[in-house]
Amino acid sequence: MLIKIYENIDKDTVLTCDNTYVIIGKIRVMSNIMLSIEDNTNIMIMNGDYINKEGINIGKSCLIFETGSTLYAERVYFQACNNFLVPVWKADNAGLVFLGSSSIAEKDSIP
Repeated sequence: MLIKIYENIDKDTVLTCDNTYVIIGKIRVMSNIMLSIEDNTNIMIMNGDYINKEGINIGKSCLIFETGSTLYAERVYFQACNNFLVPVWKADNAGLVFLGSSSIAEKDSIP
């Protein structure tokens, strides 16, 4: 089954390997929340800018782990997809973001 994720993950959640998940928009795993992903689960991140229901350009889709959130996974497959939810080789999204002590979704600078 294909499951579209449009909203922040604000409760402990398990993504199962019998589904394919699509990240659409800037999706946050909130602080103090655990996201568990079963082995061999497929997760796609939508390419291009995302326009929400109100017509506002949210920017590139991504999965953001807030400070204090937890990811439990071993073998997970991430890939980009187009607007038709078809996997593509070239990513045009913001990918995965793990926030350190920052509360905004920006890549940490490397010293």
